[in-house]
Amino acid sequence: MSTQRPSIDEEQQLVIDELNSLGDVFGQYTYLLELSATLPVLSDEEKSACTLVGGCQSQVWLLVSKKDDGTVGIRADSDTLIVRGILSLMVSLLDGRTACEIGAANIAFIEKTDLKAAFSDDRLNGFTSICATIKTLSKTIANQ
Repeated sequence: MSTQRPSIDEEQQLVIDELNSLGDVFGQYTYLLELSATLPVLSDEEKSACTLVGGCQSQVWLLVSKKDDGTVGIRADSDTLIVRGILSLMVSLLDGRTACEIGAANIAFIEKTDLKAAFSDDRLNGFTSICATIKTLSKTIANQ
């Protein structure tokens, strides 16, 4: 008997609770740095102009594909460790979801933690660009 995966909102709340339990932004940064090491690195061939996300302060690459079961597969990388940590959280929340679930998701864990105050407006805009790109690419592959 398989158990149903919690919703994106439920999993995101766990992320928010975990980040907030770490205390100040330095604890949260340390956690993101630790997570960055768990995110698989994309090959140089996968880091192309086609996979580069616009609107980000750092370089961010996204690979979004349709898995055999019809869900969305997400792989990501960045040239910045903190952003790699954020990407690790985003991949854990969204990989293996349906395009519909991803399209309806409001990914807001940065805004609901001390990270929001620590990030520049450019970094926050980059986060918004990453979320929008994942939603767009998910919808595109779902319609193929």
